[in-house]
Amino acid sequence: MNTVNSYNSQEEEIIPDDDDSHKQVLRPVFLFILFNLSILSFAVAQCASGYTSGNLTISSTCTISSNITITGNLVLNSGANLTISPGVVVTVNGHVNTGWNVGTVRISGGTLNVNTYLHNDDQTELIVTGTTISTGTYFLNDYKAKMTVTNSTVHVGTYLHNEDQTEMEINNSVFVVQGYVYNDFKAKFELLNGSDMTVNGTPSIGGYAFHNEDQTEFLVDNSALTINGNVYNDFKAKLEIDNGGSMVVDGNFLNEDQAEITVGNGSLHITGNFINDFKSKLDINNGGQVLVEGNVNSDSTSRINVNSGGGFCTNGTASNPGTITSASGDTDCSDGCCGSAVTLPVELLSFTGEIENAEVSLLWATATEINNEYFTIERSDDGIIFYEVGKVAGGGDSDQVVEYTWSEQVYKSGFVYYRLKQTDYDGQFEYLGMVSVMASSNKEITIFPNPVAAGNDITVSGTSDGAKYVIHDVYQKVAGEGFLKCSNKIPTYNLKPGYYLVTITSGQHSVTKKLIVKNGTDFSQL
Repeated sequence: MNTVNSYNSQEEEIIPDDDDSHKQVLRPVFLFILFNLSILSFAVAQCASGYTSGNLTISSTCTISSNITITGNLVLNSGANLTISPGVVVTVNGHVNTGWNVGTVRISGGTLNVNTYLHNDDQTELIVTGTTISTGTYFLNDYKAKMTVTNSTVHVGTYLHNEDQTEMEINNSVFVVQGYVYNDFKAKFELLNGSDMTVNGTPSIGGYAFHNEDQTEFLVDNSALTINGNVYNDFKAKLEIDNGGSMVVDGNFLNEDQAEITVGNGSLHITGNFINDFKSKLDINNGGQVLVEGNVNSDSTSRINVNSGGGFCTNGTASNPGTITSASGDTDCSDGCCGSAVTLPVELLSFTGEIENAEVSLLWATATEINNEYFTIERSDDGIIFYEVGKVAGGGDSDQVVEYTWSEQVYKSGFVYYRLKQTDYDGQFEYLGMVSVMASSNKEITIFPNPVAAGNDITVSGTSDGAKYVIHDVYQKVAGEGFLKCSNKIPTYNLKPGYYLVTITSGQHSVTKKLIVKNGTDFSQL
């Protein structure tokens, strides 16, 4: 048999093994393999092995298989494919940044805690799969960048920006944004395949917790979007809710300047007022339902179209009702509704979680209930796979506020997710919302006195100076916020008597406590 020597392009007869001439042929192959193995070894090693401090830059395929703290920044350059092993936590004291226009970079698995921000830079594609990410500040997808987040859970400390011709796809994932969401200038944002996004709206930009503006697109498809604050859909922006998707706005909704809202087979629930201004429109198609608890103001240049099979209702007044058209012919909304009946079996006012004395307590309240047999509580360690852990009987039919509680012992440290499911007597069900709590093995955080007399201070113990506090009332409205000083005292002079939830956040840890404010007595002296 003959072979070809690629180095002299001449055929050579294979020499028997007792002649070492064949080594001349094998040596280049061996060196080639050795060289590539050395490159691979270096690529893997540069992930974490030997790292001590400062920035860490990744430019290849690599795996982090044990907990690591990066004291500087984590940079993902061209070729970066970072895998974090299951159960492993990567903590970045600085920020996470992709390189500029470096192609596609990837993050998968494990937990990534970022003390500052995550920035997907210009014209780069970031793909995140099966990862829990927490940022201390913002989460940014920037200038023609693309981001896909699949089977993941993301906690954003302040705001989420998808801006300037960017694309963001959230697929079967959970996003919790403590501040606001800004989808700006020809950007596209898709919430798909059972995803759940909650925007808490503190702080907000211009008084709005959710901005979709300037020729942007935002799609809620078979997913749930909850905005605790006001919404602004502006200048040729498009917002679409379809395929069983839902959007709940606990505030006012301004649709302005040639903006469009389309509600297909889904629902839009606004607890405040709806303003449809300057050539803007709301289209409600077959299976779509829109409920506005406040007033509706649609100016003479704008339109609300209730197509066949769609339903629109307001509990307030409708200004310029002539701008509302309905396939049923009921165009003036004189009875408060147009088109098909709008039926929301349970109207949820609030859903919160707190930890006290090693016990997780879930609290929720409903404004109305129709045919409500029971609630199911589901728990998850990753915000993706949920298991049933409890049931609470529903109120059947009710038009008054009903409050519910459920609790269990803390069984692990870190984030735990709870989802609330409601089931009718006929077996129909819907998911009403999700909350997360952080269980910590650190010293127990307490507030004293509790109850407290209105106007007196409460003192927080068990946490460090500089921790942030936010006080919510039972309707999830922010009643107070700030940072703990050296005395760790929180004033209550602006709180009326009643029940409140106080959330203390320090670094990546967050604990919520129940606070009772009463009249008259100084409870610290009891």
